[in-house]
Amino acid sequence: MSNKLIADINKKIAEKKKLNGPEQKVVKISLPQIDPKFDSGEKEDIYDELRSSLKKQLPEWWSQEKCNEYYPDVGSWQQKPSHKQRRFPFIYNCPPPQIWIEVAYNITNDREQALEKIRSSKCYCCKTEFIIIVLPHGKEPYHQNPSPGSDSEENMKI
Repeated sequence: MSNKLIADINKKIAEKKKLNGPEQKVVKISLPQIDPKFDSGEKEDIYDELRSSLKKQLPEWWSQEKCNEYYPDVGSWQQKPSHKQRRFPFIYNCPPPQIWIEVAYNITNDREQALEKIRSSKCYCCKTEFIIIVLPHGKEPYHQNPSPGSDSEENMKI
């Protein structure tokens, strides 16, 4: 994702310099507004559970949640990025995670934002597994799977 952002910035700078001349030292550009994603406490709990689960299953990996808006809701890196890459991911080109998890509600804006984040990142993350978890949207709470580890009811009807 950072490569795409840097490429977009470089393109805008080149366009401005072409328009105003190469001798211009300071270039002001406008980047598109990034819509912040609203994460409910329900989703925050899921992030915590996913990160905890990844840490248990992959103890040698570095797992994080909500690093920034360009990275996944929950991600796991086989090799922990350097301090500079974690602190300044765009300047020091932090590598993408090997596991990329998005959590979204089943409503158009939230779901589409998560899918677009994955779509726009896929070409830069060739060694990444992408996962999206879509939660039912409504006022009623959803219940945990009464028989985890077994096939879902749909699969059992085959």
